[in-house]
Amino acid sequence: MRKKYNGLRRVVDRLDEFKGGRVVVGIGGFLGNFFRAYDKYNYYFFRFFGLHLLRVWLANLRILIGRRLILRRPGDCYTELCNKGVYVRKDVFTHEELQSLNKLIFQIESGSKVIGRTFRQDGGAYYLVNLGEALHLSIPPDIVSDVSFYLGVDNLSDVVLWLHGIEDDSESPIADINYIYHTDTYHHTVKGFLYVNPLREADGPFNYITGSNKLTFKRVWFEFRNSCRILGTQGFRAEDFGNVYPGSEEVTFQNLGNAFIVADTFGFHRRGLRSSPGKRWAVYFSARINPFRFKGHCTS
Repeated sequence: MRKKYNGLRRVVDRLDEFKGGRVVVGIGGFLGNFFRAYDKYNYYFFRFFGLHLLRVWLANLRILIGRRLILRRPGDCYTELCNKGVYVRKDVFTHEELQSLNKLIFQIESGSKVIGRTFRQDGGAYYLVNLGEALHLSIPPDIVSDVSFYLGVDNLSDVVLWLHGIEDDSESPIADINYIYHTDTYHHTVKGFLYVNPLREADGPFNYITGSNKLTFKRVWFEFRNSCRILGTQGFRAEDFGNVYPGSEEVTFQNLGNAFIVADTFGFHRRGLRSSPGKRWAVYFSARINPFRFKGHCTS
């Protein structure tokens, strides 16, 4: 078994170190820009003829191979992440760490401390602070172990833990695509949210369709059907839940304090509409890999 593993590892190493990879990346970048500039060709070649589905399958295959290359067993939450696409890890921070987080939020909102960066996107204002630098906080080791195994990589050394503040655009909150059910990309990626203060339903907590992280034949057919729509502007409709994922449930993660919600965002998810003013503050991480490399680091 060990000999078989070493042989597979050597093959993977050669694939990743192949110098022609730079040429492939260059060609891929050129074609990507070409298809973006001429959307008609993008529609026929990338969507209608199924090239999108090809990359979906290849990305999933890379993760399956990557898991075989990791010489350790996953934790208990790994199974739940595979089966449901989401799990909750409770009692993450100590009382002192939670106090430090609330103190930092108070300083930011009162203007007494200028830290982090802001940007606007899709009808909302975002505020980000690197918690590793600000408070020396990191992702719990058991979450690192389960998520890295799930994504088929050795570790999450490049993934940053953020303090994440979101303020809705009061003039057009519905403009934010995050309010409708969607997937982040065509391959498995994992995000984690820990609400600093428990959110009620009126605060717009995280919503997820359990089991929608699985790449089934029905999901593949849905992806193809959806990709053939011009510009892919139609979102995932509520009536599609039962058809694509029989037995799935819509779960709202509310009234959770000091608990990490860890979710595969290849599954369908959304942020609930907020009916009260103010920011949603969360501790947040995002683990994403190049879906066509057999080894390498996750990035944020």
